[in-house]
Amino acid sequence: MSNENEMSNDDIALKKQKRVFRIIAAAIVIVIIVSIGLLTDPTKANNVNNTPDQASKALQLIPKPSFDTGIENTAILLKTPVNEKVCLGIFPTQQIAEAYYIPKEEAQRELIRRIEVLDKVAIPEGIYKERYSLGIHLAYQGLEWQILNDGSLYHYGFNEQSQEYTEYFAEDNVLCEMVLEIAERELAIVPFDQSMIKDVVKAELTVAFSNKKEKVYNQVITEEAALDTMEKLFSEAEVIRGGSGCPFTEGIMTLTLADGSRIKLAMATDSCCVYFVNGIYFTYKPAEIRDTVDSGVNNNIIFDYFDEVPIATRGKSLN
Repeated sequence: MSNENEMSNDDIALKKQKRVFRIIAAAIVIVIIVSIGLLTDPTKANNVNNTPDQASKALQLIPKPSFDTGIENTAILLKTPVNEKVCLGIFPTQQIAEAYYIPKEEAQRELIRRIEVLDKVAIPEGIYKERYSLGIHLAYQGLEWQILNDGSLYHYGFNEQSQEYTEYFAEDNVLCEMVLEIAERELAIVPFDQSMIKDVVKAELTVAFSNKKEKVYNQVITEEAALDTMEKLFSEAEVIRGGSGCPFTEGIMTLTLADGSRIKLAMATDSCCVYFVNGIYFTYKPAEIRDTVDSGVNNNIIFDYFDEVPIATRGKSLN
């Protein structure tokens, strides 16, 4: 006699069939979740075959860096370049650290074609004597080239494989123009021209000191005489050709112009008369004493107008 608790062959077959259906359904759900993840992963936006490590280093939806903070568009930037792609390296004013953008495929092909045939020539004596970086780099296969203002390119960096420093110089006006056009069209980045600073109607200084990040100081100046002085100093500033080692991560000066546009300057918060905009450094020390080493002039010529922001004491004098 058969046991009532024993399952018939048909019951066993049905149970196995249900188990298979559950496995298939679970697999379908996993595929859907992975597909959605790929579609929404910003590192796939430019058809980049990123490794998991590269994907984790993506800076998601960083506002397009520009002089006018009113621009609301966004761009996908990476913390590190993708070796097999040509990447533009930029230095957003409010971010300071370099970020990388991968141009679209059509531009990629032409950029790669030109960069692979770059003729590396003798390095001019005093590379920055007559030239300066425009704050936009070109990275490809381990080399990172600075775009210089005369249409030339300069690379200086450490080679991890050879454990040696490498230095190259090349000239390609067409390649440089392509890079500048892509940066302007797709990132709203153009090399900053200090003469843009004119008709300033408001200056706002915002500071958060690295030793006291929880406290943010902010002050707005609209007094005409003070604005005239700031406008003159900032607009007559001179490019620092070799860059600067000053700290620029604590203070942002926002200048509002008469036409409503805004320009952001990252201000050095040591004693130097230096500001930074999208990869280019400027000294605003008055022109008549700019070449004087011990002039006795420091950035108090600007910061003294902002008496509610204790720059000299690094935030210790106010609660």
